[in-house]
Amino acid sequence: MPVLNALKHCLAAVGLFILATLAMDPPLSGGSWGAKAYAGSAVIGGRRMSCRFGKIVFNDKLPDLGMASRGTIWLNKKLLRKFSPAFQQFVFLHECAHQYTFDEAEADCWAIKRGVYRGAFSSGNINQICRVMKSWKGGIWHNTGTDRCAGIKRCFQIAKSSRKKSKRRSGVKASQ
Repeated sequence: MPVLNALKHCLAAVGLFILATLAMDPPLSGGSWGAKAYAGSAVIGGRRMSCRFGKIVFNDKLPDLGMASRGTIWLNKKLLRKFSPAFQQFVFLHECAHQYTFDEAEADCWAIKRGVYRGAFSSGNINQICRVMKSWKGGIWHNTGTDRCAGIKRCFQIAKSSRKKSKRRSGVKASQ
């Protein structure tokens, strides 16, 4: 068990090194990165999305759907296109959340709450997101897809309830 813990810490350190390296903002002129950068907002899944503290970099050579470093959100549009617009928006919001927190569960919850607040997520969208994640095994940073989905559904219920309450206070009917 101590060897397994040491290995986890070593892999986490390597991951942090990689994220720190990406935070140095590699040249975005094309070249070996093949990336295009946008200041703060872009169309994701057919909807204009923005992240207050992050520029958005599209790089189809990323080994994952998305990642974040301080001030930058990295997205692999080629991989994202394989998923529903709601899932694409969830990935974007999750990576945006990493401008505020490194905790993966918090980032999932923040993304869902933000999507509900913006009117982007319904219960059907949450089910789409969970269908994609259900077989994910998890890893050093992320829980299993089943665990993540359970957390996402809890956050959705909280966000939906909060949104209804705020609409009632503002005089707007919840059914609108």
